[in-house]
Amino acid sequence: MNNKDYQKAVPDMPLSFARKMDETLERIENMEMKKRKFTSRTLVICAILVVTLIGSAIAASEYKVFDFLWHMNPLEGAENLIETNVGVYENEYVRVAIEEAAYDGQGVMLYIRATPLKPETHPLYSLLMNTENDSDWVYKYTEYEDGSGMGEFLGRADGKEFVSFGVSVTVKDENGKEIWLDAWDAKKEADGSVILYADGFSEEKLGDTAVLTAKVRSHLCAPDATKKTSFPEGEIIHTMPKVDVTRNYKLIPVSTEEIAHFDLIEGEISFTPVRGYMKIRYAYQEREDEPMGVTMKLCLPDGAEIYAGSAGSNLIGKENGFEIWEELSEIQSCETLPETITIRVKVIGEARYLCDVECRVVAE
Repeated sequence: MNNKDYQKAVPDMPLSFARKMDETLERIENMEMKKRKFTSRTLVICAILVVTLIGSAIAASEYKVFDFLWHMNPLEGAENLIETNVGVYENEYVRVAIEEAAYDGQGVMLYIRATPLKPETHPLYSLLMNTENDSDWVYKYTEYEDGSGMGEFLGRADGKEFVSFGVSVTVKDENGKEIWLDAWDAKKEADGSVILYADGFSEEKLGDTAVLTAKVRSHLCAPDATKKTSFPEGEIIHTMPKVDVTRNYKLIPVSTEEIAHFDLIEGEISFTPVRGYMKIRYAYQEREDEPMGVTMKLCLPDGAEIYAGSAGSNLIGKENGFEIWEELSEIQSCETLPETITIRVKVIGEARYLCDVECRVVAE
């Protein structure tokens, strides 16, 4: 399915959203292939090889907030960005604590623990939890004619009351610029507590401080999932200082080959010990006979690809029949970059590349 397919299915969907969806699905597919292909021992060996290429990495297991970055390795110094015991909300049934937070001047990561205070009688439930295959919870499944289906949450299987909770977070710097925490994950611990990971980054660098505001909503629910009591909303506010450890580079295209329908205008990369942020501006003309979108891969001179995580594209203008796009993606942090680097332009949703563009790397 390409971008045109998405837009036919959902006519009002902006192309930037379709691109991000396509990129996300592609990366999930790649991750699943890697999970099937490699044993845990092979993954450890691969991780060691990657760390050897990019520099020394911290032991991520020491810092729970970085568990969400299983696909990337924070570098030494990332631990200096971590704050612990950020804030707590508690009522008679649940305690929600932001145990770790990391702010690097453009992105924020959070490690949140929700602990049931009456685990035997009032377990916890979150929409983020994967409970559809858990026998403690009841779902009704409806299958549609096209083969798809949907599960409706119906509550507890054992007749217990439970506590439903949710955490929403906003992060803004002193100038009002905001980081949208758009990546969340949850896992249940053996003691009944629920761990939440939250992650997000801004399209631009932020100021010297960022104010985190977390709102906690919780409800006492009957076994059939109807609400019995809504508790007063809790709020955690915390100011996070920026640790100025960013290294910035400009990417200047030096390739002389003309590429039909595409032109890489400029790029920039910022590295922190947590991760890197790559912003590429390019001109693109979509062909009627071959509708497609593109995304950028960063490669070292020997062809080795630097891992890219979440990404998003924004249409910022039009010129001479070309659309001007800006793509921002998170990438593996590196201690240094070579004098030249290659931007590999990949066709979204397809196993082929449009072109390679060599760039000169200029440290700022």
